[in-house]
Amino acid sequence: MKILALYDIHGNREALEAVLADAATPDAVVVGGDAVPGPFNRDVLDRLEALAVPVHWVRGNGEREVAEAVG
Repeated sequence: MKILALYDIHGNREALEAVLADAATPDAVVVGGDAVPGPFNRDVLDRLEALAVPVHWVRGNGEREVAEAVG
């Protein structure tokens, strides 16, 4: 099984696209935290949700801080 592990994306859409383009097609993706906050966080979340493989999420401190700010 091929797993693509992504960490500390911080809303960087261009970097995420570069990694996805360069990586071999995984069987699953693990987002290990801190996908947000950042300049293009909605784009990053939408792109990850649109992947054709299962995406598993671990909440990082960035996600906790955003949740606290809006909650």
